[in-house]
Amino acid sequence: MKFKILKYATFLFGIIVFAASCVNKEFNEPEYQYVDTSLLKPVISIADLYQIVDPTNSGALKKIDTVVYIKATVIANDESGNYYKALVVQDSSAGIEIDIRATGTYLRYPIGQLVYIKCQGLYLGTYGGVYKLGADYNGGVGQIPEPLIKDYLFASPGGVKIKPRVKDLGFTASPARTDYNTLITFKNVQFKTSELGKTYADWENKETSDVYIIDTMKVTADVRTSGYASFAAQLVPTGSGDITAVFTEYVSGSTKTKQLYIRGTEDVKFTQERFGAWFEENFTSSFGTFTQISKIGTAEWHTATYDDGCVSMGTGSSITGADEDWLISDTLDFTTLTGADLEFEYAVNGITTWNDLKLLISTDYTGSGDPVLATWTEVAYPQFGGNDFTFNNSGKFDISSFAGKPNVHIAFKYTRAASGKLTWEISNVNIYKK
Repeated sequence: MKFKILKYATFLFGIIVFAASCVNKEFNEPEYQYVDTSLLKPVISIADLYQIVDPTNSGALKKIDTVVYIKATVIANDESGNYYKALVVQDSSAGIEIDIRATGTYLRYPIGQLVYIKCQGLYLGTYGGVYKLGADYNGGVGQIPEPLIKDYLFASPGGVKIKPRVKDLGFTASPARTDYNTLITFKNVQFKTSELGKTYADWENKETSDVYIIDTMKVTADVRTSGYASFAAQLVPTGSGDITAVFTEYVSGSTKTKQLYIRGTEDVKFTQERFGAWFEENFTSSFGTFTQISKIGTAEWHTATYDDGCVSMGTGSSITGADEDWLISDTLDFTTLTGADLEFEYAVNGITTWNDLKLLISTDYTGSGDPVLATWTEVAYPQFGGNDFTFNNSGKFDISSFAGKPNVHIAFKYTRAASGKLTWEISNVNIYKK
């Protein structure tokens, strides 16, 4: 009996030891089997690869027949899910995305990993205007099949994380092809006011989304995030500071969109107060955060292209009769404000009395429905012009009496008599903290 118990205990102990040995082989601590990289010759830079394979910058898919290797460092992988079946590598000259038909590759190719890439047999081409390296897939750049990855990508010891270059957003206006797929830190930026309260991506529907940052010169860039990214559900930060990202671009027809891909929220260091306006609405292509409500007449507020985008209320040759029209902001939460200034730009033509063009603020408007049912306070604003279409800046004027209120709405109220020919155009509405 004792022999059976001992035999059973020995058997059980063996199972435990075997299981423990399996657990100890963690996938995040791979056992590298490096190749002799001294045999991987000749090594050229990524910029030289572009020049040799596609000297005219055509972007057409081309097979690489020459025996060459590139030596680069991993700057982005699939660890956070913002990249999928892809690695981005960079050397001192440029960067490039490598498409591979495998997942979990961050375990083998973590950020900072030095790699040699055999280029012979691969294809160089563009997708959305940016170069990629991979296999041929229906005339475009496809993924290197998983069984072949080991034949083209060779991990090497000695890698260190790439130090990002530092740029301002103005750089994105005319980058060179060697700037794409490189790691760049953009300093003194923040998410646009219209993006606050949004998440990085549509994590519920697993859809890729775009949120925009802006700098002090009002240059913007698109921060693009996959709905599968581990941080997709996180709200964008409200402060300002530095963002580090892989810089890329997407071209569709004549439209070129500069895009930034972060590897995780640790790339976003917005530790400072927001700069510029606490709230801004530029009306560049829509009503934005405002809603128009027509009470009387057939004319309505509409968008226009004047002053780089504005909203306009006026009369045309086919419009007759009196009008009363409101342009009302979404709810503005002034709870955290101890003081505030308002500023906007406007042009007026055909004025007879400034009483027809009123600026009003309410703290009890419901956000929809008839504005007349709410209580509105008229706010005096600096008045310029009146009989031309020249845009004037109101300058900052105080609205601190509404500070601390949770439900603030700003309205521009236009009134015109039946015989009047009055036009009011408004742009660049800004609120500043005091």
